Amino acid sequence: MSRPCDIAVVKQGVEGASIRSKGMTCVFAAQKVNDIKDTTGAGDIWAAGFIYGFLKGCKLSDGGHLGAVPGAEAVRHLGTDLPAQVWEDVSSRFNEYIMERY
Repeated sequence: MSRPCDIAVVKQGVEGASIRSKGMTCVFAAQKVNDIKDTTGAGDIWAAGFIYGFLKGCKLSDGGHLGAVPGAEAVRHLGTDLPAQVWEDVSSRFNEYIMERY
C-alpha cells in the first residue's frame, strides 16, 4: 500500500495500527480498554488524532500515539459523539505529549 503514496496507515482494531513511510514501518499497540461500549467511529477518531500529529509536524511514531488516545476514548462511549469533557481531556493530553517531545 505504501508504494503509490508517501504514508500508508492500516488500522487493525484491537491489534493497533501499522504506519509505513519511506521504507520504514512503525507498529503501534492499541491502548488497553476494559470497558468497551461501542467501536463505531473509533478508527475515524484514531485517524483524526494521527492527522493532527502529522499536521503539527510530529514524527509518525508520535502520530500513532496521538491516534491511540482518542481512539481508546471513542470505544468507551456509545455512538460517535464524545462528551465535551472527553475532548477537553484528549486536547490536554495532546498538548502535554507534544510539549514533552517538541
